[in-house]
Amino acid sequence: MRFICIFFGYCIGCIQFAYILCKVFKNMDIRDYGSGNAGSTNVIRTIGFKLGFLVFLLDLCKAIFAFILMALVFNGSYFYMNGTNGLIPGLYAGLGVVLGHNFPFYMGFKGGKGIASSVGVIFCISILLSSVSYVIGLLVIYISRFVSLGAILILLSFLIMLLCLKYPLEVLFLDAMLTLLAIYQHRHNIRRLVKGQENKFIMNKK
Repeated sequence: MRFICIFFGYCIGCIQFAYILCKVFKNMDIRDYGSGNAGSTNVIRTIGFKLGFLVFLLDLCKAIFAFILMALVFNGSYFYMNGTNGLIPGLYAGLGVVLGHNFPFYMGFKGGKGIASSVGVIFCISILLSSVSYVIGLLVIYISRFVSLGAILILLSFLIMLLCLKYPLEVLFLDAMLTLLAIYQHRHNIRRLVKGQENKFIMNKK
């Protein structure tokens, strides 16, 4: 079950909306512009908010889709109706989505950073807790203008809340994997933050 969920999620995650939409609407490879990252933040910075926000929503929704489908397939009910144990298949699928988004095989394993998809996964775990995490992350971004810092804090704060509420170990492990992936994908941003060299978020308003 776990392998199937990860594999299915990976296949869904490999759908690179930033790359596809930028090719379709702008005839450009987003990886050749800005930060070189195939994600919504780079699309917003490079092209504009509308297309970037659409990419964000689609990357978020592909994680929710994979999560719910695998929860239904392997538990026979929607995850909220089956307690925390019902989260397991969906979480494996969500982790697979993030892996596929970050490391798509057909793009030389060079994709995005997986934040939008990770946000979709934690939304499926708990709407209430994830909403608190979103507020924390958005406030940090608004105040500091560092998207990388806010993105990491969304996932880190969510993991801390799960720990405090004593969620099952497998749920904690899988959520910790999402958090560690986010930190790994932002390792260069973290180094620049420490050195005071990280670029602040300036949006292209086109």
